[in-house]
Amino acid sequence: MITEKCVTCDVDTRVAVNRNVEFRPFYVIGVGQLCRDCYLKTVKNVMVCGYCGEDTSNEDPSMLYAQDHIDCTLEVLRRTNRIKPL
Repeated sequence: MITEKCVTCDVDTRVAVNRNVEFRPFYVIGVGQLCRDCYLKTVKNVMVCGYCGEDTSNEDPSMLYAQDHIDCTLEVLRRTNRIKPL
């Protein structure tokens, strides 16, 4: 099955290219096919953590790094050995 890529970030959306646009999730007329994250960020103006995918729009800003949870960001940095655990 050939699938669409997000017009914003180029990620595979897993939506078949031959699926009618009226039945596609996250399709925007005049823009094209978006992935879930790009749709929520641009159309719904929702901030989403890039690591866990959760909505961070209503989070305390002191607990975020950009739109990502600080805990998620630190965990990724630890796993990739960019910082050492305390």
